Amino acid sequence: MLMTSLTSMLALLPLLWNPDQPGKEILYPLAVTTFGGLLTSLFVEVLIRPGMFAMFGQKPLEKAVHKFHKEQAEAFALPGHEVSNGKK
Repeated sequence: MLMTSLTSMLALLPLLWNPDQPGKEILYPLAVTTFGGLLTSLFVEVLIRPGMFAMFGQKPLEKAVHKFHKEQAEAFALPGHEVSNGKK
């Protein structure tokens, strides 16, 4: 995501320079909007999302992984063998 966003932003730089140049009446506002959207989404993806996951997502992920492994162990258990839940 980082490389794609940065290369797209780099490609838009010539359209952002000298907005009064003839022929850029439509391209300049489009370039500004696209550049801003890429910059915002890059910021959110690189900084905000990992921070939110660290704050709110770690425990639910661990629970889901534990539940998945327990279900897999029960599904593939041999008949007559009991699967322990890891607690004593």
